[in-house]
Amino acid sequence: MIEELETYIASRGPKARRFLTRAAKDMSEEQQRNFLGSLQLGDTEFQAEVAPYMPKGAKIDPSRARLETFSIQEVDERYAPDRGVSWKGDDYYPIRVRDPNVPDGFQYILIEPDTVNAIQARNAEPQVWGHEYRHHEELDGGSEYANRIMDIMASQNYNDVVKSIRSTANIALTTTQNRLFKLKNDPKYKDSEYDAEREQLARDYELAANTYASVNPAIRKDKISEEELFDHLDNLWNISSTQIAALGIGYQGARGDKAPQGRFFKNWKKRSKAEETPEDYREGGRVRLI
Repeated sequence: MIEELETYIASRGPKARRFLTRAAKDMSEEQQRNFLGSLQLGDTEFQAEVAPYMPKGAKIDPSRARLETFSIQEVDERYAPDRGVSWKGDDYYPIRVRDPNVPDGFQYILIEPDTVNAIQARNAEPQVWGHEYRHHEELDGGSEYANRIMDIMASQNYNDVVKSIRSTANIALTTTQNRLFKLKNDPKYKDSEYDAEREQLARDYELAANTYASVNPAIRKDKISEEELFDHLDNLWNISSTQIAALGIGYQGARGDKAPQGRFFKNWKKRSKAEETPEDYREGGRVRLI
């Protein structure tokens, strides 16, 4: 095998190494060079598709990318909601999900160290790869919440927008619900000084719940208008936990790694009453919304 192809294959995961080695086994030297060229072209196309979801100039290493599938069959989204995972640990990371359609009721995936993964073929799309590469390169605004906001900001098409708004509404629901439960049930928060926060959180929860339900594909079969999607983003942006998470995006932008912005988000900014959004953050300021 020519050295260049051998080096390329060595940079891939175990499954890819086995497949590529078998594929190149009986090739002539010229065929191997053509084969390597096609693989490198595929890498370039992959990088071009993911780049709009990344800060300008961010590293996108295709050798880190893995598509992981469950061994028996695909698992329904109800049981396997995670669309991707970035893992920088030194050992394999196990994922176990419930699947009532297999004999023991569970399926498993092992995530390789230092990899960026799409979970199941249906999730191998640029938005998911971009989300996970931002985690991997520590360009995620410092939290999962901030990274989901960046999914909205970077959205390139209708499906991106709907999925990212629903995903962000979901984490807003969870974050708000957890804090509200604590304020209502923990004795140390019983004083009236927390009443205003309780009221704010109740309002935030209602906004997040309405947004999450309104973009649920199981409920909304029709295509949602851009104007309605703008309204949903207005609601998300007015949730206090979203504003806090957005500060991380602002800090990141202040050091030079500005979050990418797609057409939808740029149009929302023009139409929105938001006085400041994450990329406008400056040290000592805050994300301020009306």
